[in-house]
Amino acid sequence: MFFEKEGKTTDVWYYEHPPYPAGAKSYNKTKPIRIAEFEPEREWWDNRTETEQAWRVPVAEIIKNNYNLDIKNPNVEEVDLGNPEEILAQYESARAAADETRAELLSEIKGALE
Repeated sequence: MFFEKEGKTTDVWYYEHPPYPAGAKSYNKTKPIRIAEFEPEREWWDNRTETEQAWRVPVAEIIKNNYNLDIKNPNVEEVDLGNPEEILAQYESARAAADETRAELLSEIKGALE
């Protein structure tokens, strides 16, 4: 987060840093984030415009949300993972069908070997 001393804050800018660079699965002590990875943010900073990675939120909205700064990127479509109970029911149904198929297959193999 960055703050400017001058003027009154009317909007808060967000910039979603891209995921790990190619070939990296995570950052750690031996493979820390490198300053060069912030180059896109540096280029954007002086000419801030809204993009797929950057958006602004009016301070009034943040105040309305009880100063919660955890605001999701509005440019990313939320994925509905579905109702957990419905997904579990579908899983149980698929598992029962697989168990039945396995039992039929085992019966056929035993019959063929007799």
